[in-house]
Amino acid sequence: MRFHLIFTILFAIHLPALCGSKSLPRDIKVFVANAQACEHLGGEYDGELPEDQKREIERNVRKYCGAASRQLRALRTRYQRDPAMLAVIENHANDAVTDYR
Repeated sequence: MRFHLIFTILFAIHLPALCGSKSLPRDIKVFVANAQACEHLGGEYDGELPEDQKREIERNVRKYCGAASRQLRALRTRYQRDPAMLAVIENHANDAVTDYR
């Protein structure tokens, strides 16, 4: 729960800067936030963490990476004829998102 609250606050505050524009469609803004959270969480995992923290990170990885992975597929289709939006999407399609299964 603590991680979810921290990510929600951080991404709500920094989302315009992460996206580079306030005029992006909402679905792309949500994807960018999920992709950034996914990438961040991948770096947080440490095998020496207490079990409850590892489970919390794993749960949040499933939540954010799973959402970003699904959104990526849909957004690539939806914006395939919009090079500017597709560039934003691809710019945030980090390895943590594209490799998530």
